[in-house]
Amino acid sequence: MMTSYEKKRIWKMNKYSMIIKVYEAGSISKAAAQTSYSQSAVSQVISSVEGELGFPLFKRLKTGVTLTEEGKKILPAFQNIAREEENIRQTAHSITRSCEGKLTIGSIPGVSRQWLPDIIKNFSEVYPKVTYELVHGSAENIQKELCEGNIDCGFTTLYPVNNELEFTPLQEDEFLILLPKEHPAAKMDTVALEDIAQSPLLITDKGLDSGIPGVFAWKSIIPNIYLQGRDVIGMIRMIENGLGIGVFSGLSLAGIHLPEQIVYRKFREPYRRTVGISVRKNQKQPFITEKFTEFTYEYIRGRKEL
Repeated sequence: MMTSYEKKRIWKMNKYSMIIKVYEAGSISKAAAQTSYSQSAVSQVISSVEGELGFPLFKRLKTGVTLTEEGKKILPAFQNIAREEENIRQTAHSITRSCEGKLTIGSIPGVSRQWLPDIIKNFSEVYPKVTYELVHGSAENIQKELCEGNIDCGFTTLYPVNNELEFTPLQEDEFLILLPKEHPAAKMDTVALEDIAQSPLLITDKGLDSGIPGVFAWKSIIPNIYLQGRDVIGMIRMIENGLGIGVFSGLSLAGIHLPEQIVYRKFREPYRRTVGISVRKNQKQPFITEKFTEFTYEYIRGRKEL
């Protein structure tokens, strides 16, 4: 009796290939040993094919088996089928395991400016046939695009938590305060939330710098939000002109030259967000996506400075 495991494996080895193996081995027991099937499983395959064809393929001898005259005539056809199936298998493997095509990546601000240029440059050196499409948005928007299948993977934050996604953390990203030099808190080495609670606050629109509202909520402080926008550079210019203060993640500010009229300070009690890469949970990822997420993890975690 063929086991369920053997039935599954038969799909991976064409039944005609099994007939060829028995012919080459000259013995059902030897063919079974060479292919790691039970003798009964091999015998069932032979009986099944003989039943389909309407004539016997093998003569049973004391020393093993040999082809019947009918078996000798049809053997070349079996060999052709086996070769074609191997060609199909190899072609399918090359398709599913090739790293070419378009990769659609979602990204929160900061990542697309600070990480992605280096990641894509280095990934392209290994996989030059991949093309890219970038989708920008808040962490929540990127998660939504992922869940709807509009993007392949997304750089987002741990919060808000989405149970439909698998999140791989890459880096802890600390929040910083941007202050005009004349602001009282600019004279401090580190700043408490209470020190800036009443100051006009400039933040990125719709949580694009995800986690900022939570910084204030942690202390049950209602921030005095003066302006929300999407352009970090533009908001820095507004802070420079004394319109308020800003709270941004370190990743969002990386690589940006601050004007002389602005200083940055750390919070006395550090506040951080976890930045990582997400894919859809419980789904087999396309080979390109799988390789890109693996590459990103190794690349980011291996860098001394980001």
